[in-house]
Amino acid sequence: MLGKRQAFPAIRRMAMAQLVKAWLTTMARQLPEQYETTIQGTFRVLYEAHRVAALRKGIMEYFHISKAGGTSWCHAAKNNGCRAQVYDSAYICQISQLDDRVRWLNNTFHAKRTGRGARWGTWGRVARDTKFPTCESRHDFAAAMGYQYFSNEFTLHEGLHDTADVRLCEQFFNVILIRDPLKRMLSHLKFVTMQMKWDYRNDTLFHNTYWGTDAAFWESFGPVLVDNYMLRGMLGEKAYHAPIGSFGPREMEQGRALLQQYDLIVDLEAGHDAVDDVMQLGVGWPHTLREIHDKDSVKAAARLNLTYEDYLPRDLDRLYEKQGPDVGFYRFGKVLVRLDSLLFSSARSLGMRPLLAAPLEELAEAPPERVACGLMRRGPRHSNSTADRWQDNEYAQRINAEMAAARKAAQEQWQKRMARAKAHKAAQAAARAAAEAAVAAAQAAVAAAEAANKQVQGGGRRAVLAEGGVGMVGGVGVGGLEGRGEAGAGAGRGVRRAMVGMAMRERAGLGADGGRALRAALREAGVHLGDPFAEGCGAGSGCGGSWAAA
Repeated sequence: MLGKRQAFPAIRRMAMAQLVKAWLTTMARQLPEQYETTIQGTFRVLYEAHRVAALRKGIMEYFHISKAGGTSWCHAAKNNGCRAQVYDSAYICQISQLDDRVRWLNNTFHAKRTGRGARWGTWGRVARDTKFPTCESRHDFAAAMGYQYFSNEFTLHEGLHDTADVRLCEQFFNVILIRDPLKRMLSHLKFVTMQMKWDYRNDTLFHNTYWGTDAAFWESFGPVLVDNYMLRGMLGEKAYHAPIGSFGPREMEQGRALLQQYDLIVDLEAGHDAVDDVMQLGVGWPHTLREIHDKDSVKAAARLNLTYEDYLPRDLDRLYEKQGPDVGFYRFGKVLVRLDSLLFSSARSLGMRPLLAAPLEELAEAPPERVACGLMRRGPRHSNSTADRWQDNEYAQRINAEMAAARKAAQEQWQKRMARAKAHKAAQAAARAAAEAAVAAAQAAVAAAEAANKQVQGGGRRAVLAEGGVGMVGGVGVGGLEGRGEAGAGAGRGVRRAMVGMAMRERAGLGADGGRALRAALREAGVHLGDPFAEGCGAGSGCGGSWAAA
């Protein structure tokens, strides 16, 4: 047994690597019978050390490399019954008090280009805004709250001033998912592009900002996205905000050294069978990533009518070429994953299981509360605790009550915003209906005026042919024509006054934009107005010009 709190995964992997090396060289890929019992015993010791350390730690800190399966891992934690601060629709699963949020985008650059702020625009805010900056304080807060799981999507710890100080918090059961860096970067660019289109709600602004961009644009807008993102997170806060081009072989080696210390490493590219083995034997989770399909960039793009290729940097290959340190880091991680997989598959073949009380096959059919977060099921304890299980306490109850109250207040505020938006939408619909009614009334009035004018003009032509005031078709006399002309003119003036009055009455409900829309509609109907909606004009003011049928 290596230890109850630490399984020393770096030593475990070195031992496994030596066994593999000997099998490939000295043993010529044949295991001598006299070594079989000894090697099986070694596998048992290494796996049991991993299993017991996980049970004793009781809290998993998942280091979430963005666009490498992190939301799916959080969803899996929920499916396996882990206690967390919150499981929201985005499956971020962070502890808000620790401020492990991403700092992806340069808001200053974005504001200069677009005149607006950007989601995730906190690149440059180096320090965490937290009362728990150290590993010890982070652990004791999570333990006091009774959490079994949380994620960290920012950086590893205590690297605010010097990357040499960066470390994993050994108090937690540490897990990380890795992914091919080029695929990860492409996925990240697509995700940010899609989200910006959604946030802008302005296709012209979005097109003008992102169409035909190049590497230089993205190095200014999202430097961390396109320059060895995985190593930036691994090497702490200072490295995360380092200038473009700051990473080389030295940083890659430092990242590799930290990666060896993880209790569990999962390669997203390894395929479902390999990932299932690592999750089931490594964490005791019967519900794996195979069951989860949270995000689909193709469907998201279709909903937004977005063609990614039009908005990705035109010199994408230039960005790919700069990911060398991340590529070297990932290749090393793949080797560690294969060593872990060898241990776990060997443990399975030897009949070992993560949870002695229940087989994984049985737990796979059980509800999440029975799975109880697998190897985290005993729950967290303070660093100096000797208890086997976490016990509820007043501190956790108070903090949970405060967070519940904050969530309730946020929900009430959201409901008020929705009510205001609904009322505004209803008012707009009513204004549009009133405008349409006004246009219809105006068109009817114009038609009536035109009919009256035509009648007057026809009567005049008949009067010219009349003798003694009575023509061949019985037209009206000249005197009658004059009277009808005056009546028609009066009717026309009445129509014009009515239309202006209607327009003025509608302006109060329509606003300037609605007024302009009404004027445009009237012009299409053949009615012309000087500017009755000019500032300071009102019904009867005489400053709006005159209406006339074309």
